[in-house]
Amino acid sequence: MVEGISGNITNTTQTPSLKPNTQLYNLAEALRSALVEPFAENDPIHECGTAALSIIARRPDDVIRLAHEKIHSIRYQDVPTSWLRLYTEGSLWKALRIVDEECGLDQEPQKAGRGYELGSSPVAANGDGEARVGKEGRQEQEYDWIAAVVEALDMALIVAGAPLREGLAEQAIDHLSALAEQSFLSPPPRSTEPPAKRRKLSPTSPPPSTIPATFPSNPSNRPTLRFPIPRVHDLSLAAFEAHLNNVTEPLIITGALDHWPALSDPERAWSNPRYLMRKTVGGRRLVPVELGRSYTAENWGQRIITFGEFMSRYMLNEPSRKARPAAPTSEDGQDDAPDGEGEKAGEEEGAVEQAHQIGYLAQHPLLTQIPSLRSDISVPDYCCVRPSSPISPSSFSLNPSPSPTEPLLNVWFGPANTISPLHTDAYHNIFAQVVGAKYVRLYSPAQGKVLYPRGVETGGVDMGNTAQVDLDEFVGLFEGGWSGRNGDGGEDWDGDRKGGGGGDRDREARRQAFEEAYSGFREAEFVEGVVGPGECLYIPPGWWHYVRSLEASFSVSFWWD
Repeated sequence: MVEGISGNITNTTQTPSLKPNTQLYNLAEALRSALVEPFAENDPIHECGTAALSIIARRPDDVIRLAHEKIHSIRYQDVPTSWLRLYTEGSLWKALRIVDEECGLDQEPQKAGRGYELGSSPVAANGDGEARVGKEGRQEQEYDWIAAVVEALDMALIVAGAPLREGLAEQAIDHLSALAEQSFLSPPPRSTEPPAKRRKLSPTSPPPSTIPATFPSNPSNRPTLRFPIPRVHDLSLAAFEAHLNNVTEPLIITGALDHWPALSDPERAWSNPRYLMRKTVGGRRLVPVELGRSYTAENWGQRIITFGEFMSRYMLNEPSRKARPAAPTSEDGQDDAPDGEGEKAGEEEGAVEQAHQIGYLAQHPLLTQIPSLRSDISVPDYCCVRPSSPISPSSFSLNPSPSPTEPLLNVWFGPANTISPLHTDAYHNIFAQVVGAKYVRLYSPAQGKVLYPRGVETGGVDMGNTAQVDLDEFVGLFEGGWSGRNGDGGEDWDGDRKGGGGGDRDREARRQAFEEAYSGFREAEFVEGVVGPGECLYIPPGWWHYVRSLEASFSVSFWWD
């Protein structure tokens, strides 16, 4: 049934319209033909019960809500596939109902576009989910229906993994992307509803005319390296194999990624925000964004937002070394002030606050979610090398494992000053830098004891692969802060604010407290380096590493064992 999508939709160059057209009819019927097929006898979805299955087509939002509650009631790794299947089917039916409305086929309009686990919805509605109708019987408000469909499909992919339906969801999004190509030239219309009734909407994609061709940069923000990681140009496979099996230390390799279209093809360059917006359905794709200094911070959190909002809010602003992380804010859409004055003030205040946050698209399988971006890179040949000594399984690894034949790919995309705290991974890692530059400091496994690994924390989460030591605090107290290590004497990094200030007496007291808490860390040996575009860093398994972006940065990690 999935193939029917590719076969039926052939002309995707027209501008999306609210009027029924052949493209939308074909998309709707292709989705419907797949969804109405009876479930296989061995489909886990049967475990959800006939009551839930009987209402999927008529009440997809209720089904999604039920599955959401079940999924989030226990640890994700323990969630039965049945509830993931139910969430997926409900999301696909929701997407179909939205397309049906655009075709004029839906006789029972759904409350389309309400985002579960999403901070806001891309759909403007009047509170009951139906479009507002003016005096002349025409819709006063045209919501971005493509965004609403993409939201439903992406939530299935991100939240549930879309078991048994991944291909169907991906192909539907591919065709929506083609339909959206022309609509990308103009921003979605804004709601005309009174502020008292309108749901709060997060900023969506920036107007295409305002999207720059490059990201903001900080070319002078480079620390002076005291113990640099060795660098080698275009290392042969045989030489890398010898290094992996005999030396097993970090190594920066240059010139090995130059053939990647993401680096070499101007039409597919990841350094061009306009290209990334086009590849994400005009910024409509959803992504999970980390908010906060790092995942070890108390105020750390996550939100699922559109790629366009992530770009506008966190990536396309001028870099600020004073950016401060903050916990996610609640957006309940309620406001007590008359005439929307309080709502407007709250939105402005929230915009100012969130402008100073750091948002990070960290360790996310974006290339699996968006396969067309995956074709812009290739797996480095180094990942084909099999170590002579197999890696011992890690008892604290919460991450998916690479397959025997394919490495595990994750992206790391964010503005200047995103950090990954000192931690260790259980796999060999080729850390490839595509856009911008990152500073990396590494400690060997032999130093692990003086890094003071965390243990099992609240909720039973094993954080044994993350250090208690705060490297930013250490650098501020003992190394003069990151700015003290910059060749240009640039502005402070977080470490200066955490370790500096308060006078010599206060600094000395904090140094003493740090050394008492983390005895031996000051003497720990390390290596460090800056990885720039087109370069990759080999990180052996078990090596502790701290990573900080020096400017807007896009990286891909390749884990293998």
